[in-house]
Amino acid sequence: MAAVEDTGTVIAAPSGRGLGKSALLNDAGDRFAEQQPGYHEKLYLNLDHHNIGKGTALGPEAIWSVLDRELTEQSVLDKPRRKAGANPYDRVRSGIKQWLADDPRRRLLILMDECDRFFEADVPHCTETRRLRGLCTETPGRMKVVFAGLPSVQRFTRLAPSADRSPVRLPTGPDRRAARRAAGDRERSGEPGDQIGAGYRAVSDEFGTGWADEADVLAAIELADLEVPDAEWALTCLEALQAVDRDGTRMRLEPVLHACWSRC
Repeated sequence: MAAVEDTGTVIAAPSGRGLGKSALLNDAGDRFAEQQPGYHEKLYLNLDHHNIGKGTALGPEAIWSVLDRELTEQSVLDKPRRKAGANPYDRVRSGIKQWLADDPRRRLLILMDECDRFFEADVPHCTETRRLRGLCTETPGRMKVVFAGLPSVQRFTRLAPSADRSPVRLPTGPDRRAARRAAGDRERSGEPGDQIGAGYRAVSDEFGTGWADEADVLAAIELADLEVPDAEWALTCLEALQAVDRDGTRMRLEPVLHACWSRC
């Protein structure tokens, strides 16, 4: 609860369904607002209710239009001028920064619930997630975004550590690896599922379910020559699908899933 109420960072709040996650978020938001009435603002968004995410009507970029509308209703953002055609992201970003700059006592807490499909739609570039994190970085100690959803939320937030717009990139591997190619920036041959499966098989053949350095896992995918367009893209997808476990820079294939896969 304290981590949610203290501004200044972006955090993930993973939880199973039916465990009171939404009630916890709303309670934390209310307590945050009560600390400094009139200066502490909280906004709760259930992204499923706004149809944002993979398999829904709106893509992840729609989060900025929703934030624009909701924050305008709460008077955090000024009402748009009739002829203004500002990009929703630019308007939200500049509006929040101005609102905070107008009074040093102001703080903003944005609570995003049911984020799973939002993250699924945002990979591999994680553009909107990076932008949200970047806005918090630009307003240190004044604003926080909380991502809540199923346990996979933690995995997705780890894929977007910075606010730039480049594709998700994992640490550089050994010199023997081929030069890294930008994930998602070109046409990929074949079906994505086949390419992810090829990467999974390469890691299984090399390490089984044993732990290995992340760079070596990437190298195994690249050196297997299985026509995987980008090793980093394949590994990003495997991690998003919870097919791998992570311990710092070490990784392994998730043992239970691997045992099931091996019997197929």
